[in-house]
Amino acid sequence: MDRVYTTNKQYEVEFNNFAEQNGLERRVPSHGVTLDNGGEYDEYPYMDTFEYYDPSTGRLSATNLGGDYLHLQDTDGGTTNTGQWSDIHGERIPDDEARYIDHIEDWVYDYETVNAWDNSQYLYKDSDDVTRITAGAYEGDYALVEDVIELYNGDIAVGGGIYQIDFGGREGEYALEDDVVRTFDGEVTLEDDAVYLTGGVHEGEYSNPDDAYILLTGDDEGSVIHYDDLGDYEGEEWTHYVKR
Repeated sequence: MDRVYTTNKQYEVEFNNFAEQNGLERRVPSHGVTLDNGGEYDEYPYMDTFEYYDPSTGRLSATNLGGDYLHLQDTDGGTTNTGQWSDIHGERIPDDEARYIDHIEDWVYDYETVNAWDNSQYLYKDSDDVTRITAGAYEGDYALVEDVIELYNGDIAVGGGIYQIDFGGREGEYALEDDVVRTFDGEVTLEDDAVYLTGGVHEGEYSNPDDAYILLTGDDEGSVIHYDDLGDYEGEEWTHYVKR
């Protein structure tokens, strides 16, 4: 039973006696109560003590229930709370300041959000699953961790222009297009791990060091050629190229 308001002290005593005789808890309860006729209504009574109500559970409480509660202290039959409940912040955010974020399934303040690199969604930038892009075309933008690629040098990139390294000291890792070279047979690697061919059919192109040889005799002595071109230098001496 909520607090009693009467015009006569004797009436208050009668209310309290009735509560005691019927096992009713009086004044501010230590816990809420669940209504048999809960749910949502077009209008609500003004509530003094049990001022918080959760339509989904039918629960009334004297303290903030959290979640999607209604605050029943409007004298015109409405509710006084506005905005969206945020589990992260533990408070209700005004509608004009709130934004719902799909990847965390919660409401946060609009100023705490950023647009994803591909404009596909808004991100809560303080979330553990959001990171800032540090290299590439979208440097400075934000993305979900699951969508980015960590590069060989520790940078974070997303989108196109990212290549997996085929050989060398960083084989299997990733690099941006501007940081790699492509051999004539299509392999991708860092420039320092490739060999620049200075002779043969593929002069001016790059090769895997394992396939490169250096001529020791002849007119092209000192030139670096590809294994496939050795047949063009019959009678000459050569040795496997050792990259330093």
